Order: sequence, then C-alpha cells, then structure tokens
Amino acid sequence: MKKVLSIALALAMSLTLLFGCGDGETSTPATDGGSTPAVDTGAIEEGAKLVYWPMWAETEPQGMVIAEAIEAFTEATGVEVEVNFAGSRDTRKTLQPALDAGETIDVFDEDIERVNITWGDYLLDIQEMYDASELNGAQNAP
Repeated sequence: MKKVLSIALALAMSLTLLFGCGDGETSTPATDGGSTPAVDTGAIEEGAKLVYWPMWAETEPQGMVIAEAIEAFTEATGVEVEVNFAGSRDTRKTLQPALDAGETIDVFDEDIERVNITWGDYLLDIQEMYDASELNGAQNAP
C-alpha cells in the first residue's frame, strides 16, 4: 500500500509541477482548513488537459488508486486528465509506437530502468525547472 501511495503522490507532485508554473509570483500553498493543501489554480490555463499513460490497468489496485488521485486532481484544478490504462504488458507494446508517431503523452510511468534505457530520449529534463522552483528552496521561483 505504501508503494501505491508513493506512486499516487509522485504523480500528483509531477502534475502540480507541470501545471503550477506560470505567473512568476512566489507563493506558499494555502490550506482549506483541513489537512490537504488547497491548490492554486491561477496559473492553469482554462481547458488544460494532461495525457497520462500509467503502467497499471484500471482494474488493478494501483490503477484504482491512480484513478482516485486523478479524479481528486481534476476536481481541485479543473485539468482534464486523459488516461490510457493499458496495463504494463500492453503499455510496453504500444508506448514506443505512440512516442515514435509523435503522439502527445505528457506523463507515463514504467520500471525506471526500462524508462531510462528504452524511452530516455523522449523524456524532458526538468532539472532547470526544479532548480528554479520552491521545491528546491529557490527565491523568486516561477
């Protein structure tokens, strides 16, 4: 269960990093009085959409948790998430042709070694974004 929660939280943090940049103002997350931080949606464009290919099938426990996390993310941000719940075997067969064809896939996950070796050329280097972000303690982060 910890692994599933870690995956869901990593996805949520990745999505926040992708859509949380924009207006150049530094801010800290506000809370809605509960234990979850409120999401600042000011930098998210209306009608924003994210395409995500998880390595899990929708019927697997991990897929169910991811589906719940996506639903909560969409509700909090208004960002539509298009998900391809193909499962690991089918994702391995279909991801390469989709990437080669230039299909838009914003986020995908798989075994880290397979990702780096097989699909590393398709990945964005987000080091500069991280270095300039509040996650790294940078002042005046975007």
